[in-house]
Amino acid sequence: EFEIYPGWTGGAGRRPAPFSPNTRHHKGLIGYDGELKPAFGLVRDRYRRTPLYP
Repeated sequence: EFEIYPGWTGGAGRRPAPFSPNTRHHKGLIGYDGELKPAFGLVRDRYRRTPLYP
């Protein structure tokens, strides 16, 4: 996650009040509340299957 530059109001149109303005990218695998996002399990499984030293 990271903040977009100051003054950014989002680029995808209007959002409901709790989500406006959209000034932060939320691309992590774990939310700020600790909840695992849907891709977490997939990424974890792929990391586990990837050999460290091929």
